[in-house]
Amino acid sequence: MSLSFRVIFFNAFNRTKLNAPTSTNALATQTTSGGIPAAGFGYVNSSSLFGQPRSGQFLARFEF
Repeated sequence: MSLSFRVIFFNAFNRTKLNAPTSTNALATQTTSGGIPAAGFGYVNSSSLFGQPRSGQFLARFEF
């Protein structure tokens, strides 16, 4: 009999991808929502800041 374990990670080194801030109109007034810029010059679209989430699988195999 033998027992083996294995862990598999998908996207283990997930890195943050920051979008460039808007720079089209320097005279646009920046609006904030809760202290975080929501629109205007220098606004960063935060809807797609991160890549795919990390995930993993734990496997156990028992042979007899």
